[in-house]
Amino acid sequence: MGPDRTPPQPDTERWVPVVVPSGDNNHHGAAASSSLPCRFYTREGLRISHLAQLLKLIQDTNHNNTNHDETCTDDTTTTNELHLYAVPAGRVFMFAPHHVGEVFDLSHVQDATGNSLRLEVLSVDPRVFDIIHFFSKDESDAIIEKALRETSDTHGFHRSTTGSTGASVFARRTSENAWDTNGKVALTVKRRCFRTLGFDEYYESHTDGLQILRYNQTNAYVPHMDYLSDAAKEPYDMRSEGRGGNRFATILMYMSDMEEGAGGETVFSRARLAGDDVPTSTEVIKTMRESGELDSISPGSWEENMIGQCRTNLSVRPKKARAVLFYSQFPNGKEDPKSFHGACPVLGDHSKWACNLWVWNAARAEFPHAPFKFQPPTQGDSQHVKISATFVNSGNDPKFDKAQLYWQDQFFGDLSKGKSVNVNTYPTHVWNIKDEHGNKLQSFHINSGSLHQQYQV
Repeated sequence: MGPDRTPPQPDTERWVPVVVPSGDNNHHGAAASSSLPCRFYTREGLRISHLAQLLKLIQDTNHNNTNHDETCTDDTTTTNELHLYAVPAGRVFMFAPHHVGEVFDLSHVQDATGNSLRLEVLSVDPRVFDIIHFFSKDESDAIIEKALRETSDTHGFHRSTTGSTGASVFARRTSENAWDTNGKVALTVKRRCFRTLGFDEYYESHTDGLQILRYNQTNAYVPHMDYLSDAAKEPYDMRSEGRGGNRFATILMYMSDMEEGAGGETVFSRARLAGDDVPTSTEVIKTMRESGELDSISPGSWEENMIGQCRTNLSVRPKKARAVLFYSQFPNGKEDPKSFHGACPVLGDHSKWACNLWVWNAARAEFPHAPFKFQPPTQGDSQHVKISATFVNSGNDPKFDKAQLYWQDQFFGDLSKGKSVNVNTYPTHVWNIKDEHGNKLQSFHINSGSLHQQYQV
């Protein structure tokens, strides 16, 4: 796709260009060009990393076809075929659905009890999937219990906010949320997310952390994009159709049952339900008003308007231990506007619990290999000078034995005794060292003195 459309990745240094000879036979002296090789995946997101693996897959496919019932049929879907997908360097694998109800068997990914995961297509446009066997009710309970025990101001439950460069309360997002960045169950679930999405390895740099959500009666969130807008003055490049990074996939996990009529669905408001018998939003609201279902919702409010959208567009009803995947980007990195979605108001005396993981197509700003716009930095503009910093735990002070590194209040990595962590950062950034309970032990303010800095505890 070319250097201007190839986001950097953690393994960028290991990429080996392939020399492509000139195709013009009339110019014998024409220079050859080079191209970065694609990576290949099966339809189910298993990466083909060596020839023996590919031959084994071909063998298994042929064996399945040989043993297949030879009954004459016009149904071509019963034939086993090996489909391979080429993913350009710097890009991420994405499932390619063809029809609603299509199934992807992920035999290479298991849940906590050894069940293989399975994807079932809920929608092709936008691309939405049910993930069967993704997580368990026990894992759900453990995530909620840890979030309720969290006492820190930043990670404990508080009014949900919005914004990519600064958190602010938004009147049309009325839920509460907490964060679990490095809990045992949270890390297990996050790693499973990456395996499900076709990653070879888990990268903390490619995720925001697990966000736990609580919606009480009437709480909702208007339709929005998980894909973040690019801020012109910010050095980080969010233009993922180029060489930038942004959220490309969301895995949403429901942690409570919402019966029919209780609300709380996830609605994709640009995906109108098909059929001549689908009522209008106005008709839906009128009927629900007359039945008393909207007694808790103010007439003419944005919540009422949302309920009309929720009953006339593609929506997913919460069920405990149900998980859904949807994409915010197309395979070429462009934003998918059909992924516009919202959280429908909770009706009656109910509460909805959920959590989600946003996964990025490139490293976030604080991590090595992150894509930046200002390279090299503007002369004299010290705030846009990227600093390579290393934090080291010498092991000399016992209070830092279980230390954790945070960028402001966002968990970054394990800095326990004897460990070190490398980061990309900028002057004026603040890095905090906390203990395992979230108590701040020490803070470091990045200065503009040197491009390579080291800090030790």
